[in-house]
Formats: sequence, structure tokens, C-alpha cells
Amino acid sequence: MRLLRRSSSDPLDRIRRRLARQRAVVFRVDDGVPDWLVVQDSSPDSVAELGSITKLFTAMGLAVSGLDCSDSVAATLGWSEEIEVEGRPVSLDDLATHHGGLPRLPDRLLRADPRDPYRDTTAESVLIDLRSWVETGMPVAKRVYEYSNFGYALLGHAIAKGTTTWGELVDDTLRRLDPGIEIWPDRAPEGRERAPARSRRGREVPWWTMGGYAPAGGASGSAHGLAAFAAATLRAHADPTHELHRAVVEATTTRHRVAARAGIALGWHVIGEDPDPVLWHNGATGGSTSFLALRPARRRGVGLLASGPPDDEVEQAVGRLLADPDGH
Repeated sequence: MRLLRRSSSDPLDRIRRRLARQRAVVFRVDDGVPDWLVVQDSSPDSVAELGSITKLFTAMGLAVSGLDCSDSVAATLGWSEEIEVEGRPVSLDDLATHHGGLPRLPDRLLRADPRDPYRDTTAESVLIDLRSWVETGMPVAKRVYEYSNFGYALLGHAIAKGTTTWGELVDDTLRRLDPGIEIWPDRAPEGRERAPARSRRGREVPWWTMGGYAPAGGASGSAHGLAAFAAATLRAHADPTHELHRAVVEATTTRHRVAARAGIALGWHVIGEDPDPVLWHNGATGGSTSFLALRPARRRGVGLLASGPPDDEVEQAVGRLLADPDGH
């Protein structure tokens, strides 16, 4: 994704045109203060599915868990036999950076009902699928970047094993970051307005039931919550006295290069290099789309919550809102 790419067009005009028939909220955060740039047939308080942005919360849970990222997945799960790819144990870091050799999904989920593909999964079924994958010889597993919902579902359950649940770990992590963050690991509290999810044709569709794959995409939240998460992450990153400073820096530091100017941190995709990288992640379910990008060196973040399918042009236009007025 080419964020901060210069363009002669106004990114807000492009965003409004592309989202003309969708519920949408677009925001920018500067020095902790949100600016609601687009509020279209919606409200910053409406709660929506966040999709794969959830992976950022799971990764933060790893960073604050007290576990070492180099710990092996098998040992963390209490297994007696290692899970190895290319002769080396698969670590928590490997899962958090999509280098664990796991496919995007196990084979059986590739045949699931696309209207609610994770409905019948549980934490136990994720581990059963892992056992099956290992026993089949981990076909074509390589230690290279391969985006994996399977890996993140496994990561969430592994880091919580024996002490808490994934949901409790993420909820505690977010409250420590900022008690006002309106993001929930599963469903929002009763009484909150829920933004309807809509298909590509504009038809309202049910929210997905994420089951055992909640750590990969099950969180819900408002635009207020996403903006508060962005502001709190930027604040903790900049403040060495913040209790989660080290965890946030660990989570946002590039750990692997995946292309010439692209890398992967714990959950975050990274464009550029120090001292001014851009961090980003997006998310999509059957009827909702989300996008979040941070520029820690400028203490600036941008985000999007919308109904309907993802749109690369919209995400790139939102990303351009990270630029300074002079285009840099």
C-alpha cells in the first residue's frame, strides 16, 4: 500500500465520492485530539465490527503479557513436541509477524459458509486444526511473510493459556492504555447503537460470529474508540514514563523486512524507516471495513470505519491525510 503518495486531488473529496452511499466516519488525530473529517449517515459513537484491526490488540496483549516473543508456540501451549518450520521452532514472534509458516486459514475453513465463515469455530477447534496441520507434515510451510488469520487465532489463545482468556487479556490491555477506549474484544454492551453491516450490493447482512477466531478479527468498537486507541498508542510511544511505553515501542518496531520499503512489526504493517515510519492495518468482515494508520514521529493518526466492502483507493486517500500541509 502506498500511503503518503502525493496526488493533485483532495483526499477528502475522493473519500466522499467513493463512500457516497455508505455509512462512514473518517478521522484524524493530532497530538491526541480527534478531528472528525467525514461523518456520513453515521456517528462517531456507532459501534461497528473492526475485523482484522483486532490483530493489533492481540499483538499488544502479547507485548504486555510478560511472555518473551522468542518463546516457542509449542512450549507456550504446553505441548511436549516442538512445531518447527525450516528446522527452527515456531515462536510467538513468528505468529505475530505472520512468519509462522501457517496458511491464511486451515483447509476446512476455506469451504465454510462465506456469510459467517467462523461461526462454528472455538479455541479448541483452532488447536485441533493446528494438530491436524502438524500431523500432515505442515505442507509448503516456509519461514516467510504469509498473512494468517489461523496464526493470529492461535497466538491469541496461546498467550492467554493458563492465566486468563484472550478477551480478558485484551480488555485489560486496552484499559491500561486508556480507560476511555470504546473497543470490546467481542460484542459491545447492550444499548449501544450498532452500525449495520452491508454487502457489496448494499444489502444489510448479519455481523460475523468469530468464535475461536476472535483474536484475528472479533473486536467491535466505535470511531471514538478507534481514535482513542490511536491517540493513546501515540501518547505511550512518545512518553518514556508511560507504564506501557516499552510495550508500545516493542509492538510498533519493525521486526522483519518484507519488501524494499515495507516491514512488519507486532501486528502493524510498516512503510518506510526510522525516524519517520508509517504504521497501518485494515480490517474487513462480510459487511464492514476499517482502517487505521499512525505516524508516531508526527504524533498523528488517521482512521476509517464504514459499511460495505474494503476499498484500496479509500484507504490510500485516508492514508494521505497523515501528510503535512506541504505534502510530506
